[in-house]
Amino acid sequence: TMSDGTTITGNLAFSSTGGITYSGTMTATISGPVNLASFTHTLDVSSSANLNLSGVVSGTGGLNKVSSGTLAILG
Repeated sequence: TMSDGTTITGNLAFSSTGGITYSGTMTATISGPVNLASFTHTLDVSSSANLNLSGVVSGTGGLNKVSSGTLAILG
């Protein structure tokens, strides 16, 4: 779970199933590399939130975005 204005700049590596929940009202950013491994992960972005993903995404897994917030993939 991320809070308002959060920026993650380091490596984000998933070793099993799981995901990220962002329920803030501002913009949060993940700017470091994201390794999905071989799992599908859920990005839950609440209706009033914006989540920017600007790092390199790798792995054979996938992303499933839920809720009505904005997800911007910039990398």
